[in-house]
Amino acid sequence: MKAVPTAVVPMIFWFLPLGLEPKAHHALAITLFMILAWATEVLDPGITGLVGCYLFWSLGVGSFDLAFSGFANDTPWFLMGAILFGTMASKSGLAKRLAYLVTIRIGTSYSRLLLSLVVSDFLLTLLVPSGMARVTIMAAIAVGLIGAFGLGTGSNIGRGMFLILTYTAGVFDKTIIAGAAPITVRGVIENVAHVQDLWRQWLVGFLPSHVVTILLGWRHAVWLYPPERSPPPGTDPYL
Repeated sequence: MKAVPTAVVPMIFWFLPLGLEPKAHHALAITLFMILAWATEVLDPGITGLVGCYLFWSLGVGSFDLAFSGFANDTPWFLMGAILFGTMASKSGLAKRLAYLVTIRIGTSYSRLLLSLVVSDFLLTLLVPSGMARVTIMAAIAVGLIGAFGLGTGSNIGRGMFLILTYTAGVFDKTIIAGAAPITVRGVIENVAHVQDLWRQWLVGFLPSHVVTILLGWRHAVWLYPPERSPPPGTDPYL
C-alpha cells in the first residue's frame, strides 16, 4: 500500500498548474518521489537514489552528465571502498583478532584494559571505517571481559568500557577519513576549494588530537568509573 502514494502523489504534482518553469516543476516532482520513497522505504535507499538520477535524465530534466555527476568524482567510490574494507575486516575476523592481540599486549588490569580498548578502536579505524561497526566488534569483546571480571554490564567496569568505546568511535570517525561525514567533507574541499586533501594529510594533521583523545579519554573514564574489584585470574585465559 505504501507504493501507491509514493507513485501517485508525485504524478499529481507533475501535472499541477503551479506556474513554474517546466524543468524546475518536474525536478520538484521527481524529488518529491525520492523523498516519499526514502520515507516509506518501499525501495532500498540506494536504489531510490539511482532511480531518481535516472528519472532526472530520462524525463529531460537534466543531461546525463548532470544527473549522474555525483558519481563522477571519487567521493562515492572512496566511501564504497571504505565500506568494502570494513566488511572484509569484520567478516574475516581480522578486526576482532587485532583487538584481542592489542588487549593482551597492553595488559589486563582495569586501567590497562580501558587503554587497550581505546588503542584498539583507533587501530581498527584504519581497517573498519565505521564507528557503529567498530562499537559492535569491540562491544562483544567488552562483554566478554566484563564476564571475566565476574560483574554485570551495570558495573563501573562495564560503564567505563562502553563509555570509552562509544566516545572514541565517534571522535575517530571524524579525525580519520573513515566515516561518511569526513569522506564527504574531503570531497567538498577538493571540488569547491580545489585543494588536494590526501588521506595521510588528514591523519597527520589530526595526530595531536588523536594522542590527546586517547590519553585524556582513558584517564577520564578511569576517574569517572573506578573498578569495583581487581581482575580475577581468568582474564588472561579469556583473552
